[in-house]
Amino acid sequence: MEDAQQNHQAKRSVSEGNAHRFRAQRIAVNILLDALISGLAAPIAVYLAAPRSGILHPLWAVAGGAVALLLSGLPLRVPQQYWRFSGITDLRNIAIASLGGAALFSIAVIVLGYRLPSVTFPIIYALVLLVGLGGGRLMARAVHGFRQRGRGASSRALLIGSDTSCDLFIRAVSRHPAARYDMIGIVTRAADQIGRRLHDTPILGIVDDVPALLDRLARQDRLPEHIIIADPDWRGALVSALLDAAQAHGVPVQRAPSLMRLTPADTIELRPIALEDLLNRAPVSLDIGGMERLMRGRVVMVTGRVVRSGGTRAAGRGICTVLPSTR
Repeated sequence: MEDAQQNHQAKRSVSEGNAHRFRAQRIAVNILLDALISGLAAPIAVYLAAPRSGILHPLWAVAGGAVALLLSGLPLRVPQQYWRFSGITDLRNIAIASLGGAALFSIAVIVLGYRLPSVTFPIIYALVLLVGLGGGRLMARAVHGFRQRGRGASSRALLIGSDTSCDLFIRAVSRHPAARYDMIGIVTRAADQIGRRLHDTPILGIVDDVPALLDRLARQDRLPEHIIIADPDWRGALVSALLDAAQAHGVPVQRAPSLMRLTPADTIELRPIALEDLLNRAPVSLDIGGMERLMRGRVVMVTGRVVRSGGTRAAGRGICTVLPSTR
């Protein structure tokens, strides 16, 4: 037993050591790439500020630009950024680091007794740094997204929900290789959003337009294979109208998981529309004991509307649950 525990601890220590080295290597690569970009940005900025001044002199200024950016970027943890997942906050930090690096570099040039190529050089240098550093991260993210989209076949999906919920869902799907959906359009509540695009996906209409929209897509042979409700607040009559329109074309309607759970989830699993989603109120708990006493020893006929929900049918579920125990 003790030998097994020691072996487990040894394997865990080796695994943690490898992970630590891998993290250190990735950060070192980020530092080298940022240094290379900032080093190239210095002569480019000199040329843009004063085209007739020639190459940057002295040449050590190229390395000085990299050092200045490193000093300004360390407090903002720029070297630790995950390039392919860079977002608005990362770009903001890059902009601040670019301004700080340009300011430190310009101050160092003046303190060492050299002249700036022009008065506007610090601003031009900051902009060149921003384009180089931000563009590199955006390119890495674009390449990652292209590689993800190229893996396996995708199914056509029509996304339903508010602009915020659809934005979060599309972002979450793009980061999960197993979730392969080709978003052919978005349906929202606001008519003033029709015609706009969200993550290059067109907003095709509002809920009232879904029957006509599905008819048009069917004529174009572009009928979605899934209708996905991304907004957890869409319930009651809205969901019922969607189910009726989708049933006419045999398209399943599914609901996305809670938006608060999309980020930590390993997979994005859609679920069928529950009967509770068709209510405009909170579900009422049934008095199973009272129902059993009421129906015991009697012949009962269950009636009601049959509701199609995500490919399943249910009617009188609560009563039918009680019937076997009342015989």
